[in-house]
Amino acid sequence: MKYLIVEFSDRKRYAIPIELIAKHRAKYYAKKDSERGLGRYDIIYAEELAYAMDDDYELIDWASNNMNWKDVKDRAALLETKIEPTDYDKEWANAKMEIAELSE
Repeated sequence: MKYLIVEFSDRKRYAIPIELIAKHRAKYYAKKDSERGLGRYDIIYAEELAYAMDDDYELIDWASNNMNWKDVKDRAALLETKIEPTDYDKEWANAKMEIAELSE
């Protein structure tokens, strides 16, 4: 399973399932495009989901520019810990992000 790995300034690293980000993006485009008459919601959703799941750059771009920490924190798994207070909402858009395959 692939994850978005996010590192904040306190050096805490979190793994977030890429499917969560891809679904968030797919919902947006399926709603927007179906309302504009460009196709059925379910078909557009499936196409956009598949596209995002296969494009690491798109996932990172979408997460950093269209999502917030509050959108992912319930599914974020802490990978490393170093105690320093950090405002994740403030840092989200500029946090270090990468896509990685992790064993479950």
